[in-house]
Amino acid sequence: PDFRIVAANDAYLRATMTEREAILGRTPFDAFPDDPDEPEATGVRKLRASLDRVLATRRIDVMAVQRYPIRRPAETGGEFEERWWSPINTPVLGMSGEVAAIIHRVEDVTEIVRLRGEAAAHDQLARDQQAVIDRLHESEARFRLMADAVPQIVWITDAEGRAEFFNKRWSDYTGVPYAPMTAAEVAATFVHPDDAAPTMERFEEARRTGGTFLVEHRIRSKDGDYRWFLVRADPYREPGSRKIVRWFGASVDIHDRKLAEAALRESEEQLRLAVEAAGLGRWELVPESGEFYTSAICNYHLGLPADARPTHEGHFETIHPDDHEMIHRRLRRAVEESGEFEAEYRVLHPGGDVRRILSRARVLYNRGSGTQLLRGMTIDVTEARELEKERERARV
Repeated sequence: PDFRIVAANDAYLRATMTEREAILGRTPFDAFPDDPDEPEATGVRKLRASLDRVLATRRIDVMAVQRYPIRRPAETGGEFEERWWSPINTPVLGMSGEVAAIIHRVEDVTEIVRLRGEAAAHDQLARDQQAVIDRLHESEARFRLMADAVPQIVWITDAEGRAEFFNKRWSDYTGVPYAPMTAAEVAATFVHPDDAAPTMERFEEARRTGGTFLVEHRIRSKDGDYRWFLVRADPYREPGSRKIVRWFGASVDIHDRKLAEAALRESEEQLRLAVEAAGLGRWELVPESGEFYTSAICNYHLGLPADARPTHEGHFETIHPDDHEMIHRRLRRAVEESGEFEAEYRVLHPGGDVRRILSRARVLYNRGSGTQLLRGMTIDVTEARELEKERERARV
C-alpha cells in the first residue's frame, strides 16, 4: 500500500505547519520528508516500519519519540525548526478484519523533551500511551461486542457521510464486508433507486441544519431483494463546539410493519367500498372529548351536505326532538354498561321529508390512550318500515 493521506484535521495541520491541500493525496513520506541536511535522519523509515507493523498485527503501534524538523513559513525565513513528536498509529478495521485505514495521531512533546531529555520523555510518554491504548482496546472490544449483538444495522460516518463503521449485521444482510464508502455511494449501491435521491436530500438537510437524520428507505439484501428500513442518525459534535464531527446511526428493519400497514390500508379500502355499496353510513364518537366524525353517506342520512363536519351535539338539530332523550339514554348505557348501542330515530330532512334511520355502534378503546371510542354505522330503513306496515295492514 502507498499509505496516501485522505484526511487531516485542523489540529494536525497546525502542529505540522502545513496546508490541507498540500498533503491530501500524497504519502506522508512525500509530505514530510527528512531534513535533507541530515543524511542520517530516519524519521521516514521509522514511520513506514510502524505503518507496516499496524498492517501486519492490526493493532495500535506506539512509535518512539521522534525528531521531526518542520520547515517554517517562508515569511519567517523558511528554515527547519527542530520539533519532537510522539506518534501513534491506530488501525481502523473493516468487517472482515482487514485494515481499512490507519489513523496517524501526533502530539508535540518538544517542551517535555527539552526539559527532561529524549529518553526520559519517551519512557514516560510510552507508559502513558500504553495505559491509554489498553483502555482503548477494552473500550473498542466492548463496543464491537455490543454493536454486533444488536439485531439491526449500526453504523458511524464522519461529518461528510463517509462510512467509518458498520456492525456485523450489515455484512450479514448485504453480503458485502464493510469498506469505506461515502453516503452517496451507499445510496447508489444499496438503496432502492426510487429511494436513493430522497435519502440523500434528507441527509444533506440534516447536515445543513444539524438536526436528526430520519428516513424510511429500502435496502438491497444479498439475495437481491429489498426490505424497508427506518434509518435514524444523530450528530456528534466536537466538545465545546457546534461543529459536527460524526454521525451515529441505526437502520431498523420495518419491512413486516410496512407490509402489514399496506395490507391494512387495502383491507380498509375494501371495507369502505363494501360499506358504501351497501348504503351504510359510518360515524365515530369519543365520549370523553366529544370528537365526532361522520362519513358522506352518514351525512346524507342526517339530511346534511356530503362534506359537512357536524359536532356531536350539533347533529341532533336534524333529529326529531322526541327522539333526543332516547338516543342520549342508550349512548350512556352503551358507554357505562353494555358496550353496545342501537337506536332507531327520525331525521327531519330539508323540505319536511321525515326519514327513519337505524344506528348501531360498539364501544372500543383507543390503543395507547385507553380512551373509549364508539364506532358505528347508519342505514336508512324508511322504506323497510313502510313495507312492514303495508304487510301488517294486508294481514288485517
